[in-house]
This record gives sequence, C-alpha cells and structure tokens, in this order.
Amino acid sequence: MDTINLSSLFRAQQPEAEVSECSSTYESSTTPEESSDKATSPAAGENTDDRNVKDKLSVSGKGRAAGNDVIGLAKAKRSGVRPPLDGHHDPTSDTLSLRSYWIALFSPQVYMAIFYALRITFMVALPLGVFARHPNLMNVFPAHVVIPLWGIVDCRYTFGEQVAFNICSLQCAVAMITWGVLNNAWHIHTHPAGWWCSVIFCVFFISLFGDVRSRRVVMLQCVLILQMESLPGGTELIYPVKVGRDLVMATGFAFFQCLFPVKSIARDCDEMMAGGWKHIGRIARNCVTACWSEDPIECAIALTHIGTEPIQSVLATLPSKLFFVMYEFWESTLRLELRRERLTVMQICMPRLHTMTDTARAMVLKRVHRAHVKRTQGGGSHSPAAKPEGGEHSSCEAADGHGTRGGARMDLQSREPYGAAGDADSCGDVADMQRRQRREAERDEFLKNVAGAEPTDGADGADGADGEEQSGLPQQNSGLLVMQFRTRQWDRTSEILKQPVQHYLDALDAVLEGLGKHLNPHETAQTVPFADLREAATDLQSKLDEVHFEALIKSETPVDPFLYSNVFAFHLSLVVLAERLLEYGERMHNFDRSQYKSQLRRTWEFFFYDYWRDFWEELPKRMTLATPRDVRIFKDAIKMACAYGVGAMFTENIDPDNIYYFGMAILMGVGWPTAGDTMEASVYRVTGMACACSIAYVAIWHTPNLAGELAIAVAAVFISLCFRDRHPYAHTAQYCSILVITALNSAGTKLVLLSRIVSNCFTVMSYYAIVVFIFPIDVLRVTYNSQVEAITSVADRFSRLVDVIGQPFSPDDPEQFAAMKAEVTSIRASRISMWMALNNVGMWLPKAAADPAPLGNPYPLQAMRDMYSSLRRLGSATDVISTSLSALFNDNVPRRRPDVEHIVEAVAPVMQMVDEASRVLFQDFLDAFSTPHEWSPTLTTYHFSLFLSLSRDLHHAFWTAHRRNVKALRANFRERVMNRTFAAAAMTRVVDPLTLERARDLSFAVQPSESFVRMPVARRGERQNVQLAPTPTPGTADADVSVHQPDAFDPADAPAPVSTRGHENPLSDASPLGSARAVRRRSTVRNASIVSGASAAPAHDGDETPAVTNGSIARTIAESMALVRATERRNSRLVRRDVSERGADGRGDGGENVDEVSEQHQRAKEQAEFEKVLDPYERQAQEEERRAFIARRSLEHERIEDSTLSHDVNMVLTILVGTDMFFAEAERMLKTMYAINEYAKSRVPPRKRKGDAAVKTESP
Repeated sequence: MDTINLSSLFRAQQPEAEVSECSSTYESSTTPEESSDKATSPAAGENTDDRNVKDKLSVSGKGRAAGNDVIGLAKAKRSGVRPPLDGHHDPTSDTLSLRSYWIALFSPQVYMAIFYALRITFMVALPLGVFARHPNLMNVFPAHVVIPLWGIVDCRYTFGEQVAFNICSLQCAVAMITWGVLNNAWHIHTHPAGWWCSVIFCVFFISLFGDVRSRRVVMLQCVLILQMESLPGGTELIYPVKVGRDLVMATGFAFFQCLFPVKSIARDCDEMMAGGWKHIGRIARNCVTACWSEDPIECAIALTHIGTEPIQSVLATLPSKLFFVMYEFWESTLRLELRRERLTVMQICMPRLHTMTDTARAMVLKRVHRAHVKRTQGGGSHSPAAKPEGGEHSSCEAADGHGTRGGARMDLQSREPYGAAGDADSCGDVADMQRRQRREAERDEFLKNVAGAEPTDGADGADGADGEEQSGLPQQNSGLLVMQFRTRQWDRTSEILKQPVQHYLDALDAVLEGLGKHLNPHETAQTVPFADLREAATDLQSKLDEVHFEALIKSETPVDPFLYSNVFAFHLSLVVLAERLLEYGERMHNFDRSQYKSQLRRTWEFFFYDYWRDFWEELPKRMTLATPRDVRIFKDAIKMACAYGVGAMFTENIDPDNIYYFGMAILMGVGWPTAGDTMEASVYRVTGMACACSIAYVAIWHTPNLAGELAIAVAAVFISLCFRDRHPYAHTAQYCSILVITALNSAGTKLVLLSRIVSNCFTVMSYYAIVVFIFPIDVLRVTYNSQVEAITSVADRFSRLVDVIGQPFSPDDPEQFAAMKAEVTSIRASRISMWMALNNVGMWLPKAAADPAPLGNPYPLQAMRDMYSSLRRLGSATDVISTSLSALFNDNVPRRRPDVEHIVEAVAPVMQMVDEASRVLFQDFLDAFSTPHEWSPTLTTYHFSLFLSLSRDLHHAFWTAHRRNVKALRANFRERVMNRTFAAAAMTRVVDPLTLERARDLSFAVQPSESFVRMPVARRGERQNVQLAPTPTPGTADADVSVHQPDAFDPADAPAPVSTRGHENPLSDASPLGSARAVRRRSTVRNASIVSGASAAPAHDGDETPAVTNGSIARTIAESMALVRATERRNSRLVRRDVSERGADGRGDGGENVDEVSEQHQRAKEQAEFEKVLDPYERQAQEEERRAFIARRSLEHERIEDSTLSHDVNMVLTILVGTDMFFAEAERMLKTMYAINEYAKSRVPPRKRKGDAAVKTESP
C-alpha cells in the first residue's frame, strides 16, 4: 500500500481557491534574501526549511493570515525566536456567535426538529387545547382535560409508527369502554369493597399479560374510568363511551398530523440498511489498509475505523422498525420479506467481519515495521554485538509470532505468559521449565531452518560450525535475521495480493452500494454488479493460491506461521464474505416468489394470528408459574396493584374538595421493575410536570383572555417538542409538552394545581417504596446471572464445537456422518439463544450502574463493558468456527479428505486442552465476583498463563501437521512437472529415447538432490551458473527411500512414486542399473567434498521434500541422465578390460584413478548439456502446473455442486483463527477480573475465621 501523505490529504480537503490564495501569499511574502537563498545549494539549511514551509501551508490554516503565520514561524525558527502560538480567537471570549446560530438553523437535525414540532403544535396541540379550554366545548367532552395529553402522546413522525400507535390506542379505548360500562351496569360504585376490588384486581390481571403492547395504558385507563365515576354524570351507562370517544378523537388528530407530509418508515429502514452495507465496505477497506500499509500511523488510523458497533446497532434497531413497516399499506409483503432477508444476510456476514478485524489487529501488532522501530529504539539493530530486546525468549516469540498476545499488549516481541518467566521456582512447576525448554528448542530449530536458507560466502560457509558462519550474522542477533526473512515473505505476498485486493474492494463497494439502492429482485439481479464481484473474488482466490504456490512449493525458506495463518485467514474472510453476497445475488437472479409469504398470509397473521400465536402456550405457564419469568411477572403484577391502590387511596381520601383524578398517570412512565430505572424516570417526569405547572400558572394568572393562555401554552409546547429527541433533555421535554395544556385546567384553582403536584410526587414516592420493599429486584444479582448465562452459553457452544472437531471428519459410516452433520446444524441454530443471552447482558449493565444501593465502591461500568465486548467477540469466534465446520460438512455423503484429516487429528487434542483451560478461566471470572475473598489472583494468573501457553501448542500442532501437506504438495507437483518434462523431451527427440527412459525410472526412484535447497535466497527463481561439476548436498539424495517413512499411515510420508510404465525398480538388484546407486553415492560425495568443499547441512524434520524451484527438476533429470550414461560407460569398460592382466601389471590403481577423475569431468559436462536442453521444457511444465494449481478451485466451483471458492484446509485455518480470538480476549478478561473483584470485595465483608471466633469467645 502507498503511504499516506498528510499534507496532500489536508490540501485535498481544502478548497482550491484557498490553496491558491495560500500559495500566492507565500510567494508574495518571500523576501529577496529568501529568494536568493532558494537558489543556493541543497546543502544549505534555508532551502530545506523553505520547502518544508511550503509543504505545511495546506496544514496550518486557511487564507492569507494562515500563510503569514507559517512564514512568521519559519522566520522565527531561523532567527532563534519562539513566538507565541496563535489561536485565531480571543481566548477570553465565551459568547456564542450569531454565525453559530445561523449554521445550526440550517442543519438537517435542527430544521427537521423544528418542522415536526410546528406540525404537532398547530395540528394537534392547538385544536385540542381549544376543545379543552373553550367554555362552550368543555361540557361537550367529558375528558376535555386529558385529550391534549393523549393527542400529543400518540404523535409520531412516520406513517407506520403512527398507524401502529393509533391501533393500540383504539384497542385501549375499547378495553376501557368495556370495563367502564360493566362497572356502571353493575353499580360497583355503590359498594366500596367491590369498587376497591375492581381497582386492585383489574390492575393485577392486566399486569399478568406480561409484554403485551399498551399494557400500561390499559391499566391506567381502566383505573381512571373507575375514579371518574365520582364526577357529575360519571355513573351513567354511556359515560365511558363518551370518554372513549374523546380519546379516539385525540388519536385522530395525531393521525391527521402525520399526513402533512407523509414520511415512510420503510425509507428510514432502507437508509439505515444502506448505511450498514456501506460500513461493511469501510471495515473491509480499513482492515486491508491496516494489514498492508507501510505507514504505522495509517495503520493506527485504520484500526480506529474497523469497529462493528454501527452494524450491531443496525441489527439491534432495524427489526423493531421493520415491525412498523407492516402498517404501511403501500409496502407489499414481498418488500417486507426482502428487507428481512437482507437483514439476515447482514447477520451472516458478522462472523467474517469479526475475523477480519481480529486478524487485522493481530497483524498490526506483529507488523514488521514495528520490529524495525523496536530495534532502532533499542540501539542494537545495526551493531554486530547487539542483543535483541526481550531476553532469550524474544527471538522465539518473534520467530513464531504466536506467543502471548492480546488486545492491550502493544509490544512486538511478546513476553512470556505470566508465571512462566524466570527460574523454575518462580514457575512453581517443573512442567513450566520443560515447556520453556521445548520453546527454546523450537526456536533453535526455526532459526536453523532460516539460517540454512540464507546466502553464504563460499569458504565462510564451509565450516558449518555455528550459526554465525551460516547466516552471515552473529548468532545472538538471529532475531534480526528472522525479521529480514519475514520482511521478504511479507513483501512478496503484498506484491501478489495488492492489485487483486484493490479490485476486490472496488467490486465489493459497488455491490454494497447497489444493495443499498435497489430492493426489487429483478432490479437487484440486473443492476447490482454481482458478476464483477464474482470475478474479483475468483481472482483474489487465484492469487491466494498463487501465494500458496510461492510459499509452499516454490519457496526455499520456511513459511512464517504467523504470516501464513493470518494472511490467509484474513483474505479468506474476504472471499467468504463475497460468497455470502453472491449466494444472495444468485437467489435474486433465480427469484422464486413462492419462497416468500403471500399477501393473504400476511393479512391472516396481521389481524388474528399474531395476537393469539403464543397465548395458548403461555397461558398454562402463567397460571402455574412454571418458569422464573412467570414468577417475576406475578411479582410485578402485585407491585403494580399496590401502587395503583395507594394512588387511588390518596386521591379519594386526601383533600376531596380539590381532587385531581389523574395523578396516577405518572405511573405509566415511572412504573419500572427496578429502583434505578424508576428513580431516573421519576426525576424526568416530576421535573417536566413542575415546569408544565409553572407555565400554566403564568398563563392563567397573568393573561387576560383565552387567546393569551393558549398562546403561552402553545409556545411552551413548541419549545418542548423541539427538544423531544435531544438527550438528555428528551424525557423532561416530552413530559412538559404533554402536561402544559392539561395543567391549564388545574391552574384556575391554586389548591388543585398544588394537589396535582403533591399527587404526582406522592405517587412516585409510594411506588419507589413499593419497588424497594415489596419483592425487590437485586439488579446486581440479575446482572450477574445474565453474565453467567452468557458465559455458559459461549463456553458450552465452544465445547460442542470442540467435540465435533475431535470426531473423524470422513467417517466410513454414513449414519455417523449424518449425526455429526445434524450436530453441526444444531450448533449453528444455537447461536440465536446465545446472542439473546449476550444482548441480555448489555441490557442489564446500565441498570446495575444506576442501582441506588450505597454499599461498596462505585459500580465498575467500564470494566463490565469491556467484559461485555469480550463476550461478544467470543460469541463471534464460535460463529466463525461453526460456519467453518458447516462448510466442511456441506457434503451430502462423506468423502475422504486426507489433507484435512491428519491436521484435525493433530489439532483436536490441543483444542480439548483449550476448551478445558477456557472453562477454568471462565470459572475464575465468575469466582472473582461471587466469592471475592476466596478468589486467588495468583492462581488466576497462573491459569491465565497456562491458557495463553496453549496458543503456541495449538499453532505448533497445526504447523507440524501442515508441513506434511507441504511435503505431499511438493511431491505431487514434482511428479507432475517431471512427467510433463519427460513427455516434452521425448516428443522433440533431442535426447536418446533409451537414455531418457532409464533416466525417467531413476529420477522417480530416488529422492532429488538438495543442491537447489541451499541456493542463496537472493537468487531465488534463478538457475545457478553452470559449472564443471554439480554441487549436490548429500544426506537426502544418497539416503534410502525407506528412511523417509516415519509414519506409514501418513500419505505425505509415502515413498516417492515409481514410474507406472511397467518397468522394474531401477535400484533393485535385478535391474541393469542396480549398481548405479552405489556409483551415485560415491560420485555425489566426491563432488560435494572436492569441488565445492562445503560440508553437508543436516536435514530438518519436515524438509525431506525440498521446494520445487526453477531449474530444480531439470537439474535432477540431467543428473539422472548423466548417471545413466556414466553407468553405461563403466559397464562397457569393465567388459572390455581384462581384470587379471591389469592387476598383474601393477599400474591399475593409478589408471583407475585417472579414469575416475576424467569420468567426473565427463559427467559434469554431460549434466550441464542435458540441463541446458531440458531447462525450457521444465520451465514450461512448471508454468502449466502453476496455472493449473491457481485455476483449480474456480474450476471446481463450476464443476462440483454445492462447493465454494474456499478449500477444506482454509476452513481448518479459519477454525484456528477463531480459536485465536479466545486467546486475544483472555488478557482483557483478566484485567476486568481485578476491577470486578475489588468492587465485589467492597460489597461483601470477609468471612470470619473459626480460630478468631474462638479467641473472641474465650477472651472474657
């Protein structure tokens, strides 16, 4: 990626006129002396300063003043004077300018709020205020006091919300009318006991309905209609009908206001969803920037813009908005279902987004430029005797890249886990010391592999005594060698992936933008460029295969595990993200209307089924209190009945001459089950009511007529509605707006106005006392229980995934495979309950922080939010793993996949250990809160150390098994290239067919020479210069095939394939070439010792099959052909020579030596000629096989049904990265444990010890 240019960025953001003005200012302000300085040599400091000043013009400020300030600073710098900084404003001024008002007035947030406030004020508040205050209309409407309140409460901005609330208001009015008519028909008001039973049990039974919409409104209206029986005419049978008519009329005015103009909530949903799609594109682009940018500042900026919180907000808010879309009649059922389907697609994309963000953070933390910065700061990067930072363990951690790492640990060279550094006594266990020794051995092995691949200087590498001569660097500075090796791989990977990734991001942005604009299936299929995204994703997958090819087959150096794991997991997430979008595009292209709900079904559900869907299922549970939720609803019903009973008692018995019957209306807003929510809502409600009463008092007692009263009241309503959606004024402004006009009727009698204030305050205090003392809810306990439920769901889901991983992936029993596939499907379905539990934690955290209990320290809300964020990431990690397992079990019938089976077999035991260790860590987290004084920080830190140490074990197991795949890939590729090379050489007739056939058998029978493995890295991809004699390295070529079979059941360790043309083994005793093996061994040793003089490097585990570089196959074939020719000449000489006469002459030994030396030169010459002839064919064969390797997956995608662009091994790699997210969040969990434990200790006193109690009893 190109580095960011801050000056160009700010210049691009600045208008062209201002840039030109700034430039002209600089030119005009330059003195003649400065102009002459510009013409001096670049060695002078003035020229550099002037150029820097010119570059800074676009950053410092705008206009002529900004340019002059920068010039002044530059002049002061040359003169040595430091002028004060210019803030461009008076630092003592605190007045808001008129320009700020003007700018705010024309911002959409302000003028739209003013528009909606004006619409509600003049179309609802004003006419209903006239009905409530005009003397000729007051007697017509029995509920004239409250109709302005109901009208403003029911007002909504969008049509769908307005219709939904109007329907709820109609339902409440019908319920109130029915209840009032029944009470008046039975003359309940004449029986005080019956009347009180009606009040209390009415509220109680309505509360038992639980989460039914408008439950609170129905309770309030049913109690009000009973209290209004004390008014004149209140006992008439038709009186409840008149009250209901007034409420419906107020609701009609609210509906009328939303028509001018009509605003659709469906449009808001589409805009919100379009914003979510665009944010997905921004996350992908910023993650790519963070991964590949060379500028660390640009990486840090990109990391701040990869949060998924906006998308999570869309996923949490959009379903409730889509519910109101059903009430907009012009929106068809199909469009509603399509929006819900797209919301599901966005939810499916979330695990991949979390994988991208996690790998991006990990790659930034381990970037190579951080290594250079770290060593430069230490001052030892350029000194031969410098020692890498971090002690003896730093090289190991930097080499592997999979040490302890977390979200808060920013150093490149990760330290050892807590409790694992130091001597054996500090570890506390011999196992830790053994583990540390094993890590040091792994470090040495890795460095030995890297050092063996580095270039050597002839005689310097001949000794082979230590790592200093092999690598060209001191052994103690081997960490820098690893960084150089990683830089090489990083640059090569970036070079291959840069262009296709940019093409992919452009195609992804185009598709996401199209999804935000088009909803119709046919428009989506024709307009959205899914074809470009498919091409870009396929090209990116091909380039990933090319990186596979470069790293696993063509590279002579060991593959960096960290780079391999994170790079491929990150770009695979990009490909899988494209797959999810392409699957949706395929459904739109082959659109089937029968798969969606019909209009008739929507009508049935809308008018009947939705209301009674869960009623008969919930009714027996509610009657028998079968679940804890039913018990809690029962307790809340008792509390609400008590609250309304106390409020009615105050209204009936205190100051009956100045009675105000609507004081209990405050319970509709403050009747929450927790004390914190109740107190917060009560403060807002009482404040709004006090403001409304004050304004009403001024309007009634200081205005001469009705017009003045309504003018002041309507103005107050308008100002309050302007702040209806502005936190933290929203609640107070809402209550003030709905109570101002109703307070006008109470303000005529001052005692009634005072009675209203007292009634509201008394109701609030009484309900707060009920919440605290009657069935109180321990918010902290409920929050803790929700955390336990969320942690348990995440841990259990991960355990189930680990159990599936531990089973064979390709069982021979189809029934067992079907059972495993069903288990994976069940695990994927369990994500709904898991995310419900996680969202429940987020809902209860603010409630716990608002708990008024004064016990202990303040609630650690920030630590709890960090814990909640970690839990959500762990839940996403389980989604990543379950998605990958679903891709592995996507086949209808089991199939053999040896490339995955042995990797899973190696990783499964470590995954079991990770599962057990994570459960221990989760239990420590729960113990830190539940048993704070018994919780041991030392033991928890030790568990944390053991858990993080499993990260290396997991990656070591994966990489050890994956090297077998590398061996198999290299052997298979070598065989294919060799077959193509032999076929091309045979067709040209350049080489003798008989010699070519025998060389073919010999090349397939023996292992290839490792002479090309030790080729310098600087010449990678090039052929070595042709010499008089080849320089093969012994150890592999001269070893027997059976030596390279450590595991007979491993397909990667099988012996090299022999030619299948029906010929016998050329190395067997019966073969004419049976003696060729010994000749080859002797000649190879002589060539290595005489010509090159270099000692053989030991073969490393996993490197038995060397990389296939350009010219390596031709060199192997040429060596075999030269060996065949030498064997033929030797056999002919042995036949012609008389052995007995040569022995009697006494000069046989010298002649034989002379023949052997000449034979060596002859073999070298023939090998060079053969290699020169075969090199073009070998290069062409490698290029054909490389193209086939890269294009393999796209062809499989077109040929195999239900296959994807991703490979099975990549799915396993994604499982590994998903497990890595557990390690990344472990440190954040540990930090929150300490803060939570301190808070829990402050709330719970320590338990008394038995010995201390005995001493106290004996002391008297």
